Amino acid sequence: MNEYVALKPLFNELYIAHDALLEVSAGKEFVIIATAVGVDTFDKISVELRNSSNKWKTLQLQQIAANDYKVIVPADMVTPGVINYRIIVKKSNEEFFVFPGNHKVIHTHGMLLKMKVGKHL
Repeated sequence: MNEYVALKPLFNELYIAHDALLEVSAGKEFVIIATAVGVDTFDKISVELRNSSNKWKTLQLQQIAANDYKVIVPADMVTPGVINYRIIVKKSNEEFFVFPGNHKVIHTHGMLLKMKVGKHL
């Protein structure tokens, strides 16, 4: 038989693994990388950022490997102070999940990760 049958995944719950950077340099872009399990090609993964100047930006993560995603945070968002951010998964059925915490939400209000922005690194 020349037919391929994929095995059923052992783990199908939504899960995001992400190692937050502790500090980045002001005025320089940086990369956020996350590993996502339990997403399919129709789901959208984004990061919502807020800097110390209270500027907000939502960026779409791009798939770089089977379960790995990345986004480049532009330099204009990297101002001295703190960057707060959260990773949001919008499922194809319009459900939203916010990380950290894997909270299923109606609105995208959830916990935030923090990152210090130094002036000279």
